[in-house]
Amino acid sequence: MSLSFLRRNLGLKIFSIILAIFLWAYVKYTQAPYSVASQAKVEVPITLEGKNEKFVALDLPEGVSLTVKGNQDTISSLDTSHFKAYVDLHGKEAGQHHLKIKINTPPGIDVNSVKIVPETVLLKLDPIVKQVVNVKVKPRGAIASGFILDILTSDPESVTVKGAQTIVSKVKEVQAVCDVEGADMDKVQQVEVEAVDEGGKVIDSVTVEPDFVRATIKLKSEVTTSHIQINPSFKGSPAKGYQVKEVTVKPPVASVKYPYDMKTPPKSIKTKPINIEGAKQDIEKEIPIVAPKDVVVSPEKVIVKIGIGKIVLDKNRKNKSK
Repeated sequence: MSLSFLRRNLGLKIFSIILAIFLWAYVKYTQAPYSVASQAKVEVPITLEGKNEKFVALDLPEGVSLTVKGNQDTISSLDTSHFKAYVDLHGKEAGQHHLKIKINTPPGIDVNSVKIVPETVLLKLDPIVKQVVNVKVKPRGAIASGFILDILTSDPESVTVKGAQTIVSKVKEVQAVCDVEGADMDKVQQVEVEAVDEGGKVIDSVTVEPDFVRATIKLKSEVTTSHIQINPSFKGSPAKGYQVKEVTVKPPVASVKYPYDMKTPPKSIKTKPINIEGAKQDIEKEIPIVAPKDVVVSPEKVIVKIGIGKIVLDKNRKNKSK
């Protein structure tokens, strides 16, 4: 009798068992999301709410670490964008503030189950200030041989640095760094400027207006070139009754080069002494030029013609003397 009872409506009974299993699974995994619990850590950046535009927040950590619990499926699909970590600055004035970090969580995550590290933050609200700073044009690289830097200018000559008062006070100068590698002529460049501290480190947390300047770099020759007169030099005297009547130098001037910072540049230049001792006739010689120290002369030799003639007495002067 019992067997006939089991066989009666067998298909309906099997269907009922399958439906019961399905309903159990549905309730377990959808209606009871925390029945399969999971845990994860998420790094979330900290944002500011209610910030006064007159202040800058200093010493703010980059983010917080959240330990969250929830349904395994929910946890596995989470990322940083699903959370929001923030501090509320409404009504806060300049100075230091110890503030609690607040969290917004996505559906399926109980905010009370979230562990926050750190839970609070100590930050400083610093007034925003502006400061006018002169621009210093700085060369980078080695210019061509034979040249030196002469004048470095910036247009505009000064810029405005803006940022937190504490940071702006650390700005030593604003630099416009120009590339002069191999330069052998004046250069004009559009250069981005950077605020730097006493150690030359760039300060990124301030703004500079304008952020580009027109930098002009002027070069000059390492030596100065000029043309000066050549004065022949003599040694001795012509024979008795003779005198030097005329002297010509070919060429009459020399091209000289000397260091740009030479304290006493030459005004004229001499030849080596020409011996005219006992001379009774004209002399023509190619003679070297004597170059002072650190001076380069061109040409190195010149032709000197010395006219030697008898001394002619003035007859009138002679008669008067009698």
